[in-house]
Parts: sequence; C-alpha cells; structure tokens
Amino acid sequence: MDPIDTAHRHILREKYEIFNSQLPEPSRIEFKFVFGIPNTTEQIRQLEKERTEFPNDIVVVNRPESRDTGKILDWFRYARGTGYWWHSLRGYCPRYRYIGKADIDAVIHIPRLLQMIEALPTSIPNFMGRRSYTHLTGMLYLLSTSLVEWIHFSKDVQQHVVGIEDTVVGDWVKNSGINVNWADMGRTFHDLPDSPNWCPGVITNKTVVVHWCKDESHFQQCIGGLLDGESQSRKAFGNGVLNWVLI
Repeated sequence: MDPIDTAHRHILREKYEIFNSQLPEPSRIEFKFVFGIPNTTEQIRQLEKERTEFPNDIVVVNRPESRDTGKILDWFRYARGTGYWWHSLRGYCPRYRYIGKADIDAVIHIPRLLQMIEALPTSIPNFMGRRSYTHLTGMLYLLSTSLVEWIHFSKDVQQHVVGIEDTVVGDWVKNSGINVNWADMGRTFHDLPDSPNWCPGVITNKTVVVHWCKDESHFQQCIGGLLDGESQSRKAFGNGVLNWVLI
C-alpha cells in the first residue's frame, strides 16, 4: 500500500464528510475504497490496520491486487450485492440510483456532481463521465443501477474482464444491446494543468472532478483549488427523491 495513497484517503474521508453532512441523507454520496488481496505481509498488516480504523468504507475483493484483471467487475458485484433494501410494501428496492468508480488521484466536488446527476434523463440508463473515444475515462464514471444489474448477470461480461479497466467497462456498455445515454461531462472533468494526459485544465467554479492529484504537491493543489474555502451547499437535491450514489 502506497503511504501517499493512505494519507490521501484520510483527507478525502474528511473533506467528503463535510460536504455530505450539509446534504439531506437521500442526496449523499457514499464512498468506498476498494482493494484486491495484498501482495505482501506488510501490505496485509497496513490494510487490516486501516480497515480496523475505518470498517465501513474499506472493501477487499477476492482477487490479487491489480487494476486490469477484473477488480472492477468484483466492485460492481459487491456494490450490486449491497444495493437493495427491503420495503414492507414494495419488496426489494434499489438503495442507489447510480454506482460508479473513481481513481484515488481524483478529487470530486459533491454538490456540482449531484447537480449534473439531476439533469440526466430518467427514461433510459445513463453512463456518465468524460468520454474518450470508446469509453469514459477512469477519473470518474457513474452507471445507472440497471446497468450494474445487467453487468452482474451477463455471461459476456464474465468472459471479458482482463484489459485496461476503463476500456473494458466501455466495451461492456457498448456491446450490451441496451439503449444507454452516454452522458459526456466534457471539460468539467479534467486533469491538473501540468498533466501529460490529453485533458489538462484549470480548476474553476465549473470543475466537478479534477484528476492527476498523484503526489503530495498535486493533491494539495486539487484539494485547495476544488474544495477548500468552498461554501457547502444545503440544497436538498431532488427534494429527497435522489437515492444515494455509491462510488
């Protein structure tokens, strides 16, 4: 486990809790940190220590730690497994409207993200993020829970899990045969200005996600530019209709 990533998780927990605390419960975004099976004894020790301290947001899937060998499918299956609650009149109901994935070196502005989610159509499933050719970039993307339900049961998905994770998920959605709205958020999702990638940008009051916050200096630039000093929105998104988002 990278000690820089560990420190960043602690800060993200604190910052996201501040934003979530200003929102009604149905509008909050629930965050999990997903790990594969650690590769060394020391990594196991460090992970168990963090999981003891934060038992509610650490998920360990039954696959060796690696980005592109199927961990994303494990995550969606885990999320789907926790994504329902029992209603005495309606039976099992979805807990979430969207389930997503974000990179550890990305920082998210929660109120702006929720505003974008509210603007999405409700008549068809949505695949929301920043588009890059055949897929959405891994800094952050969200899928309607009906798509996650399809992923859970699809035999085609089970046969296509190895490869660059963002591209693999894009292939799943593209080849699903489902009429999906690819909601491209464009320049509101971007890297820091000095990123060598194809989507650098300056943090503004339109930025929803900033990526490439890798080392301490860049991470503080992301936190300071996007979250610190930001007034917390108290708007009740969807008037309580919007179920939790899980990332």
